[in-house]
Amino acid sequence: MTQAYQVYKDETQIRLTIIIGEAQLGVTSVSLENDLIVNNQVGTVEIILGTGNSLTGKSLYCGSTVTDVRTETNRTSITYRLAGGVNVYENTLQETVNNEGDVVRYNASFFFF
Repeated sequence: MTQAYQVYKDETQIRLTIIIGEAQLGVTSVSLENDLIVNNQVGTVEIILGTGNSLTGKSLYCGSTVTDVRTETNRTSITYRLAGGVNVYENTLQETVNNEGDVVRYNASFFFF
């Protein structure tokens, strides 16, 4: 998934939240341009990325591995939320695996303008 995100060209803080859904196990890494800012964090990620001024023209990459650990369901999901820009952005991606213990790789890229 690739998404452009409009920020205010000022000192307003931009916040990223990534939520692993379905009570599954998720591990996430996040890079801003070439700088790793979150490294293999388990569970929900909440981070202030910087100001609109500092993020304009930059790209953010989020990579998450979600493992189906629940016997009750094979559904996995992840929600991406960006706030502090012109609008709040939120998108949930879902995938169902075939077997318990299977893994889904979710990737998202954001460009700040």
